[in-house]
Amino acid sequence: VCSSDLVYKQNIAVYTNNSDWLTNISHKRRSTQTQANRVFVNTEAVINTLIANPPGLNILPARDGDVAREFARKLESFFRKKYTDLNTKEILRMGLRNLYFGRLIVIKAFWNPVLNDFDYRSIDPRKIRVSEFARKEDDTEFVIEEIEDNLCAIIERFPEKADELKKKFGIYTDADLYIKNPDVKYKESWIQDYVIFSLDNIILGCIKNPFIVTGK
Repeated sequence: VCSSDLVYKQNIAVYTNNSDWLTNISHKRRSTQTQANRVFVNTEAVINTLIANPPGLNILPARDGDVAREFARKLESFFRKKYTDLNTKEILRMGLRNLYFGRLIVIKAFWNPVLNDFDYRSIDPRKIRVSEFARKEDDTEFVIEEIEDNLCAIIERFPEKADELKKKFGIYTDADLYIKNPDVKYKESWIQDYVIFSLDNIILGCIKNPFIVTGK
């Protein structure tokens, strides 16, 4: 079991008043709703203290002078609006909650075609695999994310794999596809200069890492 999964499971057990150290007490423990509620309330109080007020943006000028200060002020104003428009505060709060339960915070940047701009989302750390001793993103040789979606959405994203995917799930007509449309899981693997998309033994696609800029 991945360490993040184990830590998350242990912390959830404490959160629900079912931790191992309570269940292993030799004498019979009387289960009371009052005690469970007290643990829940106290845990939520700790979490709220952690996530209540994540820091905002503060951009300082890199040089002295009025021009640099004015540029920093405008830049800060621009990114503060982005911070609000993208609901970054709530995304960060969700990440900090995951940090509390799983000791790992994962904020994923991606291109949002609806906004025609970068966007961000908080990822459940139990869906992520990294190198065993990594402490930050630069320490790991790979990042693998397990993504849940429906088959129609995956076929729309990888149309060249439509026949192979339909065959795998026993679907032979478009009508069956839209009626059944099963929920599936696929993996997005970031390895060195590439991003590989796979569903079991089917390679859905492979692209260059969009965050790596190489000179000609």
